[in-house]
Amino acid sequence: CPLDCHCRSRKHSTTVCTIAMLRPIKQQQLKDIGWSERTQDAILTKFRQASLQDRLGKSEFKQLLTYFISIDDNMLANVFRAMSGQHQLWMTAEEFIIGLALMSAATPHRDAWLPQRAAFVFKYYDANEDGQLDKNELKQLYLDAFDSNAESRDNIFERMEADLGANPSISLSDFTRMIKHGSVLSFASQLCRAHISLPALPTSIAESMSMGSHKHGRRSASGDPNSHEAKRKDVSADDLSALGLEGDEDEREDTIYKLMNTINMDNTLLQAAQLGADDIKNLAELYLMFAKGHPPILTKSDFGALMMEEFHCLEADISVFYQAFRLTGSENVTFREFVYGMAAAQPTTPNIRERLHYVFRGYCNDDHKLVFPNFVHMVGHIQRHLGGDTSQAAVGAAAEEVFRESGIDVQTGYIERSQFIQACMLEAQGRGFRGSYGLLRLQASNTTPWTEPSPEAKAARPGAALSLPARLPPVESPSGRVHLRRTAVYRLGSVPHSPAAKQKINQAMLEAPSPAAGAPTFIRDLANEVVDKMLAKGYRHDISMTDASPFDLLPFKELEVLLTYAETALQQDPIVLKILAPVKVFGDIHGQLTDLLSFFETYGSPNHHTGDIHALSYLFIGDFVDRGSRSLEVIVLLLCLKIRYPERIFLVRGNHEDPEVNAYFGFKEECLRRLGESHGHIIWERTNKLFGWLPLAALVDDKILCLHGGIGSNFTNVNQLREIQRPLQTPMSSDYAALLRDVLWADPTDNDYSLGIHANTIRGAEICQFGPDEVERFLKENNLQLIVRAHQCVAAGYEFFAKQQLITVFSATNYCGRYDNHGAMLIINRELAVAFSVITPSDDEKDAHKWAQKQPASPLPPHIDVDDAASPPNGVDAQ
Repeated sequence: CPLDCHCRSRKHSTTVCTIAMLRPIKQQQLKDIGWSERTQDAILTKFRQASLQDRLGKSEFKQLLTYFISIDDNMLANVFRAMSGQHQLWMTAEEFIIGLALMSAATPHRDAWLPQRAAFVFKYYDANEDGQLDKNELKQLYLDAFDSNAESRDNIFERMEADLGANPSISLSDFTRMIKHGSVLSFASQLCRAHISLPALPTSIAESMSMGSHKHGRRSASGDPNSHEAKRKDVSADDLSALGLEGDEDEREDTIYKLMNTINMDNTLLQAAQLGADDIKNLAELYLMFAKGHPPILTKSDFGALMMEEFHCLEADISVFYQAFRLTGSENVTFREFVYGMAAAQPTTPNIRERLHYVFRGYCNDDHKLVFPNFVHMVGHIQRHLGGDTSQAAVGAAAEEVFRESGIDVQTGYIERSQFIQACMLEAQGRGFRGSYGLLRLQASNTTPWTEPSPEAKAARPGAALSLPARLPPVESPSGRVHLRRTAVYRLGSVPHSPAAKQKINQAMLEAPSPAAGAPTFIRDLANEVVDKMLAKGYRHDISMTDASPFDLLPFKELEVLLTYAETALQQDPIVLKILAPVKVFGDIHGQLTDLLSFFETYGSPNHHTGDIHALSYLFIGDFVDRGSRSLEVIVLLLCLKIRYPERIFLVRGNHEDPEVNAYFGFKEECLRRLGESHGHIIWERTNKLFGWLPLAALVDDKILCLHGGIGSNFTNVNQLREIQRPLQTPMSSDYAALLRDVLWADPTDNDYSLGIHANTIRGAEICQFGPDEVERFLKENNLQLIVRAHQCVAAGYEFFAKQQLITVFSATNYCGRYDNHGAMLIINRELAVAFSVITPSDDEKDAHKWAQKQPASPLPPHIDVDDAASPPNGVDAQ
């Protein structure tokens, strides 16, 4: 947005951006119920027109609300109270539009909407505004719910007393819980509903332009004599006559609007490229500068001239763009084909499936097959984008290797479109065909692609070719040292190493993995046996996935002895680990053994025979147990790895490595069920005893802090952790409870706009949420560059916060069998470049019992006021 309001829109030019009145998380929630950005913009425009200084008083509220819904006057006060925040005398734009959405019949009473809907209904009936629904207020609620059923008032009141008692008084938290768990008040979810009459949106782009562009003036280019607008004014009368416009400006505008009306603004590519109506109009004017005929069309030669003159494409690349843009296969390029093709070729358009269709069409033959000569052409472009060897021999060899590894005959074989797209989609996971991101791209520029580049830009890129890399470039954090690669897996050692990195490599070669000091031979042999068995190929597919299967990995006596020596190994580690990069970092595993083994099979395992344990370390930052059906196997495998490679495997404590928590969320129940009552209780106690020695954090190269939860008002300096005395059997009942509440339980706020420290609305008032300013302060005061934490399920498996100064990583897929999230691990290489490896929930395991069948119904484990059980994972509900 030109107004730098983070709305990502291109349509705002001189007016205030209405979408900026909404936080991004609220914008996404509204989109989830079908309220597009245009709808939100229209509602907020109405709000701005009715409000005074962006505040809506009670008198203006009545007039505005009746525009959207039909409502009785005696209900207005209740609705205003339910919508407004703490002010009570006025409301903000966000409060109004969210309140309107909460009344909509289309808004679901679940996920992130549930607590908001419950609070809305509660405030609607809380006439005394005392935070409690008393008997009279509840009577009104019951009457509104059941009066339409023709029950007598006495019967309704008798029903209320049977449900709630003679003198009920209900708080908001109790009210929400009773609705959430389908209790006696579940019917309240249908109260306070109305049909919302949304503002009429423009039915065409032309209408949109007549509402917007004429009011604010036409967007011009850079203002120099070479701009598109200046070029348009220099078109001769003969040229205009050839277009059928004969120099008439009105007719030209009419032609532009006719062209624009052929475009579907809901097209996936247009939305992905974030092209608005103003952009389409500029493209229409550009199209008319080169097109001929009536209606205007672009011939192959005209298309080539346009792409070379306006977008500085190489002449050798024109055929690729020309072939990709022609959706119908005709000799000419229509305006519709031109616009959609331009959207696919934008430097910022994600490499989505729809874009990859264009990429494939640009290189395939007339039979829509990517045969070997065409594929060589594609590989040559990839090599050029990456700055690799573009010699004919090198390109041919690379292309032949891909064909050979894919089992495709070079002479007679070919790649189909679906095969190509599927392989490219796997690039984000570090697999499949890599390099397609930079294909069929206009050159990146700081200006919009159809704005004439500045003279400085021209001088800097004389005759430039497409220059985007096949993978997204590293994005530097504000510290300038930690680099983040968003998509592709960063292959360790694939770039030249600095002298410091080379020194670390030499040091690592001398530090070959060694057995735990003091561990007897039979314990080392036992650990080796477990590791070799569980990391063997096929073990993941052979294990039973049922809750009831007994634990048969080790006999009870051997398991007990193993835990004793594992505790000794953990005691050797300091409470704040110091680890040298490179290192792999794993988030929550939660007993999902198959996911842990999937990471090892796909991206390398901690095994000195066939794995990568000699080259790097492994760090697991908590929540090894609970919820999943294989917590015992997960913790046994990790402990055996720790015994086998004590200088390479590191474990950090999570909030579930606590007997007060894992007695409630499944680990204790699993021990008793799979090992028997007596043996199970012993193993559960022994495991929690060694949990007391787990470190609380790790420092990678003294620059990256890795821990489970986060920071807060009680945890401000890493040295605070070094003062804690171990063992810590019950962290939340210890003398360090306030500090550990931040370290093990804290979460970041919802987005980068929410600053400071707040009570956690999901986990409980004693747990804090910290804003991006707190992250920046903590990093500066501790001379750090990045925080890596786990603790929250996120849709992609990883998530950025605080301008990429904090990363959340979550390694278990399909959390609790409900959220279909990906799992990720984070890789920090020797240069402190950070990358991500991702796994997805496999189709054959989504319905299997990877998660324990019985999950706690109550969100409150003993002594800890947190909602760790039933809250939707962070960012997943919005997906």
